[in-house]
This record gives sequence, C-alpha cells and structure tokens, in this order.
Amino acid sequence: MPIVLAVPRDIQPATSKLHTSAQACDDRIIEDNILPDETRVAALKEILAAQPDDAFARYALGLEYSGSGDTAAALAEFQLLLASHPDYTNGYFMAAQTLARAERNDEARALLQQGIECARRTRNQHALAEMEGMLDELDRG
Repeated sequence: MPIVLAVPRDIQPATSKLHTSAQACDDRIIEDNILPDETRVAALKEILAAQPDDAFARYALGLEYSGSGDTAAALAEFQLLLASHPDYTNGYFMAAQTLARAERNDEARALLQQGIECARRTRNQHALAEMEGMLDELDRG
C-alpha cells in the first residue's frame, strides 16, 4: 500500500525560508494529497536540496523508500536523520521496522534500544510503548 504524504504547514518552522521550487513541491503535495511514489520522492529530494536539515522531509523520504522496499536507501535516510536529529524518536522506530522487514532483527533490536532511550529522554510515552512492544515481539519471534 503506498504511503500518503501530506505536509502540514504548521509543522514547518516559522523561520523556515523554502526555496521557491521546494515551496512549489510542498504546495503540490498539500493540494494533491496523493501523488505517485516517484513524484513524492522527487518533491522530497527537492525540499532537501533547499533545506538539507529538514527533519520531516528526511523522515518522509525514508518512509517512501521503506514503503517501496528499498531498504538500503531507507536506512541511509534514517541514518542521516538520526545523525542530525538524535531526538527524532519516530526515526528509530521506522528504521527498526525497516530492518525487521528485511529480517535484520539483531540490528532492529539495537536500534529499538536506542529509540527507547530517546523516547524516555524526550518523554514520548506513545513511542516508548510502541518500541517496547516491537522489541518484545522480536524477542519472542
């Protein structure tokens, strides 16, 4: 099932100054709400070309690659995300899910442990519960 990507304007920093073409991509994503996978990837890459440190765009690109089965590209994006934004808790969870789908369970467990530490540090109880649950499933499996 394709991932639907909508970029709400309220999650972008108020001080953000997007490049005109990146803003046009953002507008297309919001207006159309559903775009073919390759169009979403291109739009996200364009946003990241203008703002390489945009955490949400990096995360969304990782999701796109993961959803299309491109494990290596997804993990590369999640790695870049977490290197720049170590408190982006969902990045750990989605990277771990990507690893688990690729049957790389030991790596998934290690990433979940890091994500659990992050969720505790940031007091993200929802993410904490999800990652602990996934870790339990991997340990049982």
